[in-house]
Amino acid sequence: MSEIRKISKQNPKKIFFIITHSPFFVDLKQPNDLIGVIVCHVNRAPTHIDELNKDDRLLLKRFLPRFNSYHKQFFFSDNQIFVEGYTDQQMFSYLLPFVKKTEYTTGTGIIDVGGKDELGVFFKVCTLLGTNARIITDLDSLFSGKLIEVVENDKRPFLWLEKQYEKQLSFYQLVFTKKEISAKISLTKLIQKLESLIIEIGDGIHEIKSQTDKEMSLLIEKIDFLHNKYDNVENLDTYKTVVLQGITQISDHLELYLPLPLAKEIPIVKNLASLVFAAIETARVYILQKGCIEHYYTQNISKYMPISGKDKLFHAELEYLTKEKQKNIKNNYQELIILLNNACCKK
Repeated sequence: MSEIRKISKQNPKKIFFIITHSPFFVDLKQPNDLIGVIVCHVNRAPTHIDELNKDDRLLLKRFLPRFNSYHKQFFFSDNQIFVEGYTDQQMFSYLLPFVKKTEYTTGTGIIDVGGKDELGVFFKVCTLLGTNARIITDLDSLFSGKLIEVVENDKRPFLWLEKQYEKQLSFYQLVFTKKEISAKISLTKLIQKLESLIIEIGDGIHEIKSQTDKEMSLLIEKIDFLHNKYDNVENLDTYKTVVLQGITQISDHLELYLPLPLAKEIPIVKNLASLVFAAIETARVYILQKGCIEHYYTQNISKYMPISGKDKLFHAELEYLTKEKQKNIKNNYQELIILLNNACCKK
C-alpha cells in the first residue's frame, strides 16, 4: 500500500483497483482513504462513499488511526456485531450458537472495538458504506459517547417515531408541554426528557433519610456515594445510569419511599425508557437494559454500576459456561440470547 501511495503521488491520474479478502490491505489512515472503497454485498448492489461532510471528517480523523486488521473485518461481511469490550465479545461469541436459526448467524462475528466512542465511529462508517452494522452496548451509552450522537442523526429512529406519533400522543401530552409537542418528537428530545426526570428522581432518592428496606438502602447508598464523590453529579453518566437501574429494578420500593409527585414519575420514566430503547433498536443498536454484561452474570450478582473486578467476575462466569449443560445455559442466559437473536436476524 505504501508503494501504491507513492506511485499515486507521482502519477495522480493512475488508478489502482485492489480486490481483496484480507483486512491487511484495507489501509485507512485519513478520512479521504474511505472515498473510493467499494464494498460488495450479497443479493444487492455494491456500495461506496462519494463524499464526507465536515463532521464525518473530524470524527473519522480522530478514530481511524485506532483501526487494526481485526476491526477491519467488517469490510468483508454484512453480518458483524460490534460490542464495547473483550468480555462482551467473548460472552456473546460463546452464546452465538444458541441463536434459534443458524442462517441468522452465518458469517456473523462479534467484534470488540475498545470503547463507547469507537462504537459510534463503527456505526458511522458502516452507515456510510451501506453495511449492516449491529451494535450491542451498555446502558450508560444513552448518556455519553459518540454512539447516541450518530444514532440520533440516523433516519430510521426518526421515521419510526413519526409512525408512533398518533399512538403515543396521549403519553406525550403527559410528558411534554404543548410547546414541546408542537415541534417534532425526536430521539434527542426523548432522551433529554428522560435525563431530566431521572435527575429529579435521583435527587429525591438522595433526600431520603428515613429507615428503608434492604433493596432501597442499597440504592440510596450508591446514590449518596456518587453525590459525595462528584461535583455536579447530575452531569455524570454513571449517576443517571444507576438511577435508571434503580427505577427498572425496584420501582415498587421507590414508589413507596419517594414523595408522591416523584413516585408518579416512576411509570413515566419506565415508559419513556421503553420508547427510547425501541426507537434506537430500529437503527440496529441494542441496549443492555440491565446495565452492562456483568449484570447478566449468574455466578456473581451485581446490581448497579460501576462494576469493580471485572476480570475476576468474567473468568468465574466463563468457567461456569464451559462446564454447564446447554439446557441450563439457554435458561440462565435467556435475556442475552433473545437480544442476540434480535441482533442477528435479517431486517
